[in-house]
Amino acid sequence: MSEFYPPAADLLSAVSEFLQGDVAAALTDNALQFKLKIAVNVLAIVQREIVLGPANAEAKKETWSALLGEEGGSQTLQVRLSEAIAAGKFDGGDSELLSVLEAQTLRQLAIDNPKYSTYQALINDTSVL
Repeated sequence: MSEFYPPAADLLSAVSEFLQGDVAAALTDNALQFKLKIAVNVLAIVQREIVLGPANAEAKKETWSALLGEEGGSQTLQVRLSEAIAAGKFDGGDSELLSVLEAQTLRQLAIDNPKYSTYQALINDTSVL
């Protein structure tokens, strides 16, 4: 994006505000109102992905790399972690693995659905983070 234009996240926010304001007020059809809510939700997810996604991806790569004791791309590490779990390298009570997976799940929920009640409960419990 050029330095002369607002950031993409700000543009998405502006479109979302327009849809929730002017467009929502003009809609009388319930089916279209529902579809509008879905569209606004999609815009919010994309906006959060733009803002939080890069840090989430880096944190995932770093934690999986540390857990496995090897370097690699995020997708490669994800496959290797899955293989290690399937091979029994980690058991169901492995606290380090559970901690890494819980942290990654929380980071992803912050993008996908930060209003999710369990997510809210977990982030408000400072002992989890």
